[in-house]
Amino acid sequence: MFTRNRELTERFLRLALLIWRDRRNWVITLGIFLAAVALLQLLVQLLLNLWNRNFFDALEKHDAATLWHQAWLFLPLAGFSMLLAASSVWGRMAAQRGWR
Repeated sequence: MFTRNRELTERFLRLALLIWRDRRNWVITLGIFLAAVALLQLLVQLLLNLWNRNFFDALEKHDAATLWHQAWLFLPLAGFSMLLAASSVWGRMAAQRGWR
């Protein structure tokens, strides 16, 4: 049984290396893109957490000016978050198509 698993693993690795070798630049570029998107998603989540704190602090203090400012800040944060989520899905799907 172990020899069968080993043969399958070796076969998989040989085929995978062929794909990675033929599309090396594409794979590296896509990998860097996906890593950058993941880091940017973390940054946006951090900014949304800070926004959340500031928004509810303004609500507690009944500070209308800060509340409106925070409301307007939410729009670009939400839009950028959606853009990054769509980019992440596109990148994962592009990688999956590349494997076929």
